[in-house]
This record gives sequence, C-alpha cells and structure tokens, in this order.
Amino acid sequence: MPFSGNTPNAVRYSREAEALGAAGLMIGPPYYYTPTEAEIFGYYEAIAEAVDLPIMLYNNPVTTNVDISAQLVGRLTKAFENIRYIKE
Repeated sequence: MPFSGNTPNAVRYSREAEALGAAGLMIGPPYYYTPTEAEIFGYYEAIAEAVDLPIMLYNNPVTTNVDISAQLVGRLTKAFENIRYIKE
C-alpha cells in the first residue's frame, strides 16, 4: 500500500483498499514537514470518515519525523469508532 502524506491521496488509497477487500488499514501520519496536532487530527479524520474499515495508527517518529502524542491518540480514538489500534 502506498504511503502518502497528502490527505486527498491517503483518502483515495484508503477507499481503494476497502474496495479491494482489505480487512483494515495501518496509517502513518502525514510526514516529514512536521504537521501540527490539528493537521494530524484532520488527516486521520478525513480517512476515518471516508472508510468503514478499522484503522491502526502507525506512530514511527524516526521514519516520519512525527510523534503522535498520547493525548492525540486519545482524542482520535474517542472521536472515531474505527480508529481502534496503534503500532508504536
């Protein structure tokens, strides 16, 4: 699956994966340009609202230059029923 820091592309890839029969999605945050927490939230919000699949947050700060805070993980899992897991 492609990795995209661009929200419209990430939504498109997520919808394509769902249409092709994926059981779930593991999605890293938008990367390298160091987005704000609001931008990270909006990125996951757009994806979570576009698909019905369960979503695993992928927090890999060494690779992405983004560290998803525990507080943001809490906000995301509270706001979106399909955000259910995290890979650290």
